Amino acid sequence: MEWDPEMWESVLRRVSDGVAIGDRERIIRYWNPMAEQITGYRREDVEKVLTCGEIFKGRGSDGQELCKTALCPIDKAHESGGTREQQVYIQHASGCLIGVNVRTVTFANEEGEVTQWAMVFSEFPGGIRDVGDAEKHVKMAMLDPVSSLGSRRQAEVALRARLDEMRRYQSDFGVLIVHLDGMSDLGSKHGTEAQDRALRLVGAALSKNLRASDVAARWTGDEFIAILPYAMESQLWIVGDRLRASVGQSSVSTDKGKIGLSVSIGGTPARPSDNMETLPARARKLVEEILSKGGNGVKIAE
Repeated sequence: MEWDPEMWESVLRRVSDGVAIGDRERIIRYWNPMAEQITGYRREDVEKVLTCGEIFKGRGSDGQELCKTALCPIDKAHESGGTREQQVYIQHASGCLIGVNVRTVTFANEEGEVTQWAMVFSEFPGGIRDVGDAEKHVKMAMLDPVSSLGSRRQAEVALRARLDEMRRYQSDFGVLIVHLDGMSDLGSKHGTEAQDRALRLVGAALSKNLRASDVAARWTGDEFIAILPYAMESQLWIVGDRLRASVGQSSVSTDKGKIGLSVSIGGTPARPSDNMETLPARARKLVEEILSKGGNGVKIAE
């Protein structure tokens, strides 16, 4: 079988981990869509422009900058015979530090010099690190403190990246808008603590039922958004109905007993003409249709 660059490009575009490939000068020659999503750095701003040290401005557990010490993933992999796995912190384009598992592979010439390298990386749980007051504010902006999911800002970063990827590579993806039914009524009768408990339960259901490559975030006061790469109508329906059933098994304890929860979920595949406003608005319109019939349902656009 002959080497087919287009085939490998197609494969690397679809993996659920970030992938960076570079040369002997440490310049990044390839940067896949998931690398964009994890780090916030766009492909056109990275490839043949930046070195791994400029992207992986990471720190080890002791706070040292990796590429200024012997902790550099490429050097460590080379010393270990060509492969190395480690947990490090890299700096997101927004400024915060994100914890990632990095698997590095190096290729050397006959003189033992590294000529090519590849890094495959993914976020690890709790990976955003609280480092200093400035980064603390960035962390707060990227996370929703109630549900522990991403904030609207994080969702917008992910959504913009997916729309750009769709235009460049014709990559399919879809979104779900998940509306917590009766939140206002819950708050007026039982207080904001009951509302927060309900939001945490919906957030937990999203975390449990989505893939590692999916993004879930708080979108508005009583709504969440889920961004699902490579998901079309049938997959959106399956995930949406699973989420609806999962939340339906939950209840909030109040001073007047337990109150069951339900969600109304609208979903839609992305279309070539979509933008940051039209895509979530189309899913939101389906939520309104479900609510007009009493809520607790799923509807997916064709």
